[in-house]
Amino acid sequence: MIGYFIETWGPEIGNIFDKYIDEYKNIYIKKYIRNKHYGKGLELLLIRYRISGKFRKYEEIKPEVLNYSKKNNDIGVVVRVKAEDFLALSDQQKKQLLADTTKQAVLDVRKKLEKKKLDINFDQLLKDLEEVNAKYLCSK
Repeated sequence: MIGYFIETWGPEIGNIFDKYIDEYKNIYIKKYIRNKHYGKGLELLLIRYRISGKFRKYEEIKPEVLNYSKKNNDIGVVVRVKAEDFLALSDQQKKQLLADTTKQAVLDVRKKLEKKKLDINFDQLLKDLEEVNAKYLCSK
């Protein structure tokens, strides 16, 4: 249901960011969200992190929601992160960034798709995501 892609200009920051994505995705998203059914209207919500030195801090940039593909039942969200700002964050703040941007991506997609009246249970997805984020943010 939720997937991640990292686009970066350098392997060092990509490897560091990937470490956090892998933990979040493989331990928490797969375990608590992947096998649940949230309706037939959305098979994949892809969050693409674009990491470079060309953007402002993540808090200052609203994620960009891409167009919905009816053929594939998927949609993407681009989240821009400035590499130096990410590297300056503590471990807990990096986890918080992933949790916050994932939740915001779901909220933004829900807003974009609400007029399409698709079979997607965003309320349950957000509830499950809150559970995932709570567990992830308490992990060491």
